[in-house]
Amino acid sequence: MEKLVDDKILSKIEELLELLTKNQDYQKYLLVSKKMKENKEIMDSIKKIKQYQKQIVMLEYQKKDITTLENKINSILKKLDSYPIYKEYSYLVDDLNSLFYMIKTLFEKFFVDTLEK
Repeated sequence: MEKLVDDKILSKIEELLELLTKNQDYQKYLLVSKKMKENKEIMDSIKKIKQYQKQIVMLEYQKKDITTLENKINSILKKLDSYPIYKEYSYLVDDLNSLFYMIKTLFEKFFVDTLEK
């Protein structure tokens, strides 16, 4: 009997995942992400930001000033924002994250409400 319930739950989760992967924003995200990855300037900028972020973590650990690196990151981010494809990518990521957060919140609410009964 337990196995049947597990299979039903897994089936519903698969349905949810299928719906999410067919979502228009998700499909658009995949296309935009692919285009963005083909842009060497954008990818180099993102790589540089990640390097600076790692350096910041190390400097924070050493209790050193990170202002210069933060300014460099902000400068690169401003440059990235000048690319329409990057702006669209950022917008889509925000939208999808909001959707995922909403789903997570609904699950949490359901379980909390269920436990309180």
